[in-house]
Formats: sequence, C-alpha cells, structure tokens
Amino acid sequence: MKKPMKWIEKMREAREARAYTQSGLLRRAEENAAPGGVTPEGFLGRDARRLGHIIRADEMEFQNLGLDWEKTADILDDLLLRGSAGLGDAVTLGGFLVRVSETRGSFPCPWEDGLYRKRSASVIRLVDGQRHGEEILISDLGIHLLRAHHFLQGKGSPFRLEPQALKNLLLGAKGN
Repeated sequence: MKKPMKWIEKMREAREARAYTQSGLLRRAEENAAPGGVTPEGFLGRDARRLGHIIRADEMEFQNLGLDWEKTADILDDLLLRGSAGLGDAVTLGGFLVRVSETRGSFPCPWEDGLYRKRSASVIRLVDGQRHGEEILISDLGIHLLRAHHFLQGKGSPFRLEPQALKNLLLGAKGN
C-alpha cells in the first residue's frame, strides 16, 4: 500500500516541477546571466531590465528592422568559422574584415543547454576596401544566445549585439 505524501514533500515536489516550466527556466537563466552567475561580469551589463523584458524588446526591434534570427546567426557563425583560418590575424571575407581570437576553455550558456568555446571575433564591414561602420564583437556563445534564446545580452555588456548595429553590418550580406 502506498504511503500518503506528507504536505512538505508535496510542496517540495511542486517547487521542483515549477523549476522546469518556461518561467522557471527563465528565472534560472536570469540568475545565471547576472554577474557572478556563470561569469564574473555576467551577460546583463548595466541593464536593469528583467531578462524577459530585454529579450522581448530585442525581438520587437529585430522584427521592425526586418532581421531574421536564424539567418543572422548563420551569417555570424560563418564569419566566425571562416575567420578562424586567420589564426589570430585579420582576414578579409567578402565585405568583412574579421579577426578571431581563442583561449582555452569554454563558457556555459545561462539556460544550461550547452558549453561554448571561448572564441570571439571582431567583425567590421568593408565598403570599397575601407572600414565602414562600427566594429562588432561576436562569440560562439553569443551566436548561440541569439539563435536559441533571442538574447543579445544586456545594454553595456561587452558582447551585446545591438540590432541596429547588426543590420548595418549585415547590409553587405546576402539573405538578411
């Protein structure tokens, strides 16, 4: 015969189940994205908004700019991959100047869905062989956050991907 659950066990079970709901996962990701969660600096920069608000605002701006999450991630991923051939030196890839650097180790995603190489690239658009626009920093983890979670990081974060800056950078790229 099954022993009836004590009320405290029922509460604990319900709390553990809530951790795996959308709001529970977002709450845990927000804790991990804060300074000291996954990295000493965190992913929120000086942004005081809640994680869900940051994501929603960026989704709306992406839509207003006519950007596609998957295509943008594909282009950035391709630049990072092909730029790695430069072994730390800047390489010209079509209309982009890309310099990739890599250190040992990996970063975990704040959503706890993978580890990503500590590889980053500075990317700048070239027009007639001249630098045009602002330099953007991308990373393996940043591309994953963009693609999987629509999280571009908080304002003031060093790897924040501003939607307008992405649009300006990708003007020379096909498919976006």
